[in-house]
Amino acid sequence: MEVESLKPWGTARILREAFKVPRKNGRIMSFVTFLTVLPLSLLILYHNVVLFPYAQRVVSKASLLPIDDPTSSEAAAGRAELLRALRSFFIVEILYGSAIGIVTLVALMATVYSIAAIHGRKHLTLRALSWRVATTWKRPLITWLYVVLIVVAFMLIFLFSVGAVALMLREGIAMVAASVVLSILAVGFFIYFAAVFMLALAAAIVEENCYGMEALGKAEVLIKGRKIQGFLLVLATSLCGVVIPWLWNLITATKLELRIGVQIVLVCLFSFVKLWTFIVFTLFYCECKRGHGEKLEMEGLADEEPKYAALSAKV
Repeated sequence: MEVESLKPWGTARILREAFKVPRKNGRIMSFVTFLTVLPLSLLILYHNVVLFPYAQRVVSKASLLPIDDPTSSEAAAGRAELLRALRSFFIVEILYGSAIGIVTLVALMATVYSIAAIHGRKHLTLRALSWRVATTWKRPLITWLYVVLIVVAFMLIFLFSVGAVALMLREGIAMVAASVVLSILAVGFFIYFAAVFMLALAAAIVEENCYGMEALGKAEVLIKGRKIQGFLLVLATSLCGVVIPWLWNLITATKLELRIGVQIVLVCLFSFVKLWTFIVFTLFYCECKRGHGEKLEMEGLADEEPKYAALSAKV
């Protein structure tokens, strides 16, 4: 019988276990991986391969508008065409953003609930997982909206602070130094609170009647004593997520087929990193609960029958 270590998991172990835990239930995680990687990759590819070049063409059209005689019929026709292009672009962008949001929410819910069940040795079926995602999506959505409001409020405070510093410190060097310090503090804030936000979303998905500000309060309690670990986990997963877009911009292959092939690989890799990030913070959530002496309770899921008990029953 495999005995789980009572020693708290360190940062490196959580990152390693994020690759190992999904293999304990290959059927469920294959479904979750398909649910996450395929739609997310297709949407990102569509945006990067189709929408982004279209936006570049719209910008080029705007630069070609005649400025010598803005009242001419040619200028009026160009402005009308540009407005139609901009309207179509913004509508498609809104639809794209909505689709990405829906896919990410569903993938997050499926991943968090599956990994929590696997790690907590709960018996989970595809039917139970699908029912859970379909009936409890409002809780993480409400929590996510609270997170967005907090981030927007902080951004407004940050911009106000930078503006106030710019007004008070009119000298160039002092103003630049103060802006750099404020930017570093802002990045540190986002990295730290990203861990809190992920814990809040995990709590909203796993726990009953815990969402919104209650989930954020729960996350603040859980992360006590593990703030540095949460900071390091966000830093590690963020660096992995940043490297792939950087590699995308480095693609200089002259052959169209080769360039598209590399882009497809990078997009799929990015989707896998997103899935891995969800797994990492689900395990972090489970470890935080264990560190506070809280048992992982998942309504409607029974504990898995130990292997040795099943073997004894057969004998």
